[in-house]
Amino acid sequence: MKISKIYAIAFSLIIASFVFSPSALAQSKTLVVDYNKVVNDSKVGKSIARQLKSIAATMQSEVKSQVRSLENEGKSVQASTKGLKLSDLKSRPDIQEKIKKFELKKQKTSIEMQYKDAEMKKTQAVALNKVFKKMNTIVAAIARERGADVVIDKSSSLYYTPSIDITATVLSRLDSQMPSITVTRERLPRKAIK
Repeated sequence: MKISKIYAIAFSLIIASFVFSPSALAQSKTLVVDYNKVVNDSKVGKSIARQLKSIAATMQSEVKSQVRSLENEGKSVQASTKGLKLSDLKSRPDIQEKIKKFELKKQKTSIEMQYKDAEMKKTQAVALNKVFKKMNTIVAAIARERGADVVIDKSSSLYYTPSIDITATVLSRLDSQMPSITVTRERLPRKAIK
């Protein structure tokens, strides 16, 4: 009985020596990059921000003119209904039609604002997607150069040593390889409202 226990222990030690050999214990090399910092601090990121601000200003201007027109029409509707009771409105199809047109215009303006918001989000996403593709190419090249198996975003890391942070290198390469891009306003097709 003692001999079989000795064999079992010896066998376990042999298996353990294979499982816990230095090559099995070798950990993969990991690098860290702060994607948000790269996008926000890069030349292309700043260029995108400026262009998006300009596009947003144009959209706001378009909406302001619609809202101003709507406010004026609302004042007109209010003036035409001043002093009238609900029962009086039933006998005034002209005012009913005016109110109906105003409500429809209000609805169209609200929907148009939603379209513009969606267009702005899509415009930003399309521009940033181009940057992220370039960043991923740069990150992959740096990982190969440094023999890394894994690159994680800083926001996913609880702790890391500064020596594995490649943010500055990614930022520098992105600035040299993609200093700017042209941001084009994305437009969504409109559905007719009746």
